[in-house]
Amino acid sequence: MEAMTTFPCSGSTTWWGTAPGTALEVWAAAHPLQVISQVYVETGAVDPKLYTDLDTVFMDGRSSGYVPLDIPADLRIPLTGIPVPTAIVHSDPDRVAANLEHWKKANDVDPTPRSHPGYFHGADLYLQRPDSKAWATAHGGPVSEVLLLHTDSPVLLPSFSETIHGFLSKFVSYDNTTAYGNHLALRKEYGEIRTMLVAGEIREFMVYEPKSASRIWPEGAPVVFVFAGNSQTDKVFFHNTLWWQVADREGFLLAIPCETYSRSSNTVSHANTGEFYEKLAAFMKANHRVDPTRFYATGQSAGSFAVQGFGITHPGYFAAIASTSGLSHPGEGGGFGQIAPADARYETIPNYCIIGEGDIDMMTGTLWDETRNMLDAWAAYYLEANEAGPLGNGANLEQTGRFQTWTWTNAQGFPVFKVGRTLHRAHNCIPAEMPLLWDFLKHWSLKDGVRCYDGQPIAPAKESLRGLVQ
Repeated sequence: MEAMTTFPCSGSTTWWGTAPGTALEVWAAAHPLQVISQVYVETGAVDPKLYTDLDTVFMDGRSSGYVPLDIPADLRIPLTGIPVPTAIVHSDPDRVAANLEHWKKANDVDPTPRSHPGYFHGADLYLQRPDSKAWATAHGGPVSEVLLLHTDSPVLLPSFSETIHGFLSKFVSYDNTTAYGNHLALRKEYGEIRTMLVAGEIREFMVYEPKSASRIWPEGAPVVFVFAGNSQTDKVFFHNTLWWQVADREGFLLAIPCETYSRSSNTVSHANTGEFYEKLAAFMKANHRVDPTRFYATGQSAGSFAVQGFGITHPGYFAAIASTSGLSHPGEGGGFGQIAPADARYETIPNYCIIGEGDIDMMTGTLWDETRNMLDAWAAYYLEANEAGPLGNGANLEQTGRFQTWTWTNAQGFPVFKVGRTLHRAHNCIPAEMPLLWDFLKHWSLKDGVRCYDGQPIAPAKESLRGLVQ
């Protein structure tokens, strides 16, 4: 009997019965990125050799058609190194001992079990090691777990189904296309879900106000407007980015517009983004204690294209922008990410964007390679608009772990433009990038047309640098 099998994005699964359950468990072991969490009830034994063979199968650097990555041998992740929270319910635990050992290894758990009477009927609980080196939990922390419940009691009861649902829905995971961008985290209760009318269409949005907001910002908190990637809703993107973790710590609000159901019958896409933002900004001012001088924008992919486009056409919308994997620039062709040159304002707006090493082909590489692409055109515009040129030779590189960053300052020494590159990442952003974006945004404010860095105003624009950064 199948309770739920929804994957790849909502990959929490439950299976009862020896044959179907065992088949799914074998499949999950070979495709761990496709399953968020799982529960197996009275399933059969699996040949231990199948599990040990998976130790020699490593994830590659390919991700859904993006630029392939060459992963160094010492960083390659085996199939047995991807955590998948797992619960096993069985009347004869010895029969599934090999199954249990495999999932304990995959989740890198402490070998000593513990139990809590109120949690999963007192099952043996194996928690992920605090010092786990699993890539999927490198940012969110060791949240995975393995459960073993030895019981002869009937489990096909509504009350037990609720127990299973509670375990499965405890976790979220993204991205399921590559082990080097995948993350596992605990589910967070959504913020307030509201709707408004935009261009005659009902649009959903989410506002997340952390409890820390009024304490840290008693006079009004900053707002980060988060624009989701194409095909993603506000609810999906809330957990894909873990922006809420940064908001909890720093006290700012999140305002997340949902895309519109206009691309197809089951896929969402962007529409009327400018009008939506203006109405949402007005809503935030009218209904929440916010600081309008600290409105910031971020986004991923199509959401980043939108944010970077706003920086060109409406630099007064935000005090600063910082996004991932989506670049816009003035261009005559009218292609994706191109802004009509007549609409470009060439005004200062602090900007930071992070690109994956294996991102969309038209934005990968560096600003100093031989390929001229969207990355070069985007940087040329913002270096000029922020009077931060010339481009230089790349000697301003700073690297921390897998994060490479190049920073340009204006004449006052303010960091007005940053380019980031995350190694071993494909197109989808990773939660570890969000604190980097916030650390850039938080210094900027914009009031009555005056933009300030830590309270110090940017000097009036001098002679244009146009041509120096080409």
